[in-house]
Amino acid sequence: MLTTSYGVGSRCSAPSSGGLTRRYGGTADYNAVLMLGRVSQVTLDKAAADARYLALYKLACETFDAHVRKAPPAADGKLIAYFSAEYGLTECLPVYSGGLGILSGDHLKSSSDQDYPLVGIGLLYQQGYFRQMLNPDGWQQERYPTNDFYTLPLVPVKNAEGHDLKVTVQLPTGDVYIQVWKLDVGRIALYLLDTTFRRTYCRRIATSPIRFTAATSIRASARRSCSGSAACGRSRRSV
Repeated sequence: MLTTSYGVGSRCSAPSSGGLTRRYGGTADYNAVLMLGRVSQVTLDKAAADARYLALYKLACETFDAHVRKAPPAADGKLIAYFSAEYGLTECLPVYSGGLGILSGDHLKSSSDQDYPLVGIGLLYQQGYFRQMLNPDGWQQERYPTNDFYTLPLVPVKNAEGHDLKVTVQLPTGDVYIQVWKLDVGRIALYLLDTTFRRTYCRRIATSPIRFTAATSIRASARRSCSGSAACGRSRRSV
């Protein structure tokens, strides 16, 4: 539930759990992962002993589970791969800047509502769109917040050995090393590609006998994709 950016009556998956969300949700941009990190253990213990609070929490979980319950897979096993440079899903995940991101995000949410066999693939930006403000003289100032992926509603994808999944894509200008993260958008899985992880991992990957070309890495992410809905556009964010 904490790693889902699209839920019933929720903003960035914060469970409808009464006081905690009202008290801490706004200060954390309605990011449930960040919010719980700011709640003291004393407060959590008090909530865990509150029968009314637990009843509200159970109701929120049951409502959410019923909303995202998936239908049985299609008989042909086909899966649609949807690619976009950005996804505008919620304010606590600033990896979008404009119309393309909002369109792509709405497409995933609609696909979740319709329970389409679809998987999203995009990019995870260390610095998303900038924040604007005016200084005392009236001049516009920009600030580029750095995204801490471990405090966002994401989880690193694991390989068969239980380690973080990291792949290499061969491009004409050289190899690109990628860590894969997953975000559940209701019923839809969104995989975001991160190229900012420490280069010590890159050296380890470079000596690995397992290599991925761009085509095979896409097929691995989308499994048996039957078609790709292309949503392409320029992105001016830093990767």
